[in-house]
Amino acid sequence: MMGGGFGGHSASRGQIDEEVFGAVYDQKVILRLFPFIMPYKKMVIVSVVAMLIYTLTQVAVPWIIALAIDDFIMKEGGDFQGLTWIVGLFIVVAFVNWATNYIQQYSMEKVGQGVLYKLRGALFGHVQKQSLSYFDKTEVGRLMSRVQGDVGQLQEFSALVVMTLGELLSLVGIVVALLILNMKLGLITMVVIPMLVAIMVVWQRYARKAFIEVRRCISIVNGAFNENISGVRVVLGMNRQRRNLEIFDGKNKDHRWSNIIAGRYSAGLMPGVDILTSLSICLALFYGARMVGAETLEIGVLVAFVMYIQRFFDPIRNLTMQYTQLQRSMASGARIFDLMDRIPDMVDEEGAIDMPVVKGDVEFQDVKFSYVDDEQVLNGIGLKINAGETIAVVGPTGAGKTSIVSLLSRLYEIKDGSGAILVDGYDVRKVNRKSLVSQMSMVLQDPYLFSGT
Repeated sequence: MMGGGFGGHSASRGQIDEEVFGAVYDQKVILRLFPFIMPYKKMVIVSVVAMLIYTLTQVAVPWIIALAIDDFIMKEGGDFQGLTWIVGLFIVVAFVNWATNYIQQYSMEKVGQGVLYKLRGALFGHVQKQSLSYFDKTEVGRLMSRVQGDVGQLQEFSALVVMTLGELLSLVGIVVALLILNMKLGLITMVVIPMLVAIMVVWQRYARKAFIEVRRCISIVNGAFNENISGVRVVLGMNRQRRNLEIFDGKNKDHRWSNIIAGRYSAGLMPGVDILTSLSICLALFYGARMVGAETLEIGVLVAFVMYIQRFFDPIRNLTMQYTQLQRSMASGARIFDLMDRIPDMVDEEGAIDMPVVKGDVEFQDVKFSYVDDEQVLNGIGLKINAGETIAVVGPTGAGKTSIVSLLSRLYEIKDGSGAILVDGYDVRKVNRKSLVSQMSMVLQDPYLFSGT
């Protein structure tokens, strides 16, 4: 029906990306995730059961070794026949440990990919429903960050929950095993826990800021990259390659340094935990050796203590990292569902009718329109085009040519009290948009080819 193009206005950009960490538990996000996880509930149950068995085997290994040393190796004359059964039991436990770990990781990966597939499809479909005014005000980089970064982060949520539960159960199991083996020595070896908690609290305060900065910087880099690719014609036409590269290089350097700083904090945690692990082992060996000498503690139990202590700090270290990841997942989920809850600016009215076969009479009645408040693009436009007429709208850049065609096609909506556009006497706001635009043809001033077409 008419020819036109987009790009007849400029929009204000540069919205601040909400790169913040959420709460570890956000009930609204959890409830919104359930419809995406429920189709895979059987796989989740399998993963949880596998995780419980895996945790049990992890806790059982040092106990089996203590049993082998004290009841068979240290026994007078050595009970090698009984030791053979212990070796067989150890092999079975090791195999079960491997099998359940594989089942847990595979099933949660399958669940995560399924959630990712459904969530990304739902998000893509919802973004497609948004009006042009939304895309005028929203940077492409921010949308890409939602569809790729945030959805990818949220994909890990189900696996993180299962892993966190496993680490907590492992921690509880190790503490119980230590206290059952020897209450006194168990309490002595755990005196380093308050120091560990203090280190974790201080570390997380600084590490959290560093991780937030990494997310913020990568969002800026993505936005800049998308902006330059989308506007490559302008860049080449104005010969801005060198200047744009300098600007991008500055943003890229900020991203690099933010990752280096975050890496420092990540690297700094491990030595501290290793020092406390060594201190706890030293305490166990120092006091345990005395107990062995006093025949109040068996050698196998002391060996089991050392092994349990080595395993004790791993869950704590992992829980600290998972705590941060859960915060990021909750924040990503909040941002995703905030976007999915956004009602499109332009929807058909309730009771809108299908547009009959169009004859071609078009009338603008005192139409007022602006992309930005208080900056009128069209101010009281009135015109009538009869069916069969060929009309050319001419004028300088910014005169409103594109805006006229865009309003006629309902790419933008006229506000109440700002006039009306009639096609064959029907107000375009009162008819189903699909039935209207399916009878219109438009040739854009900037052609765009989709991949594979």
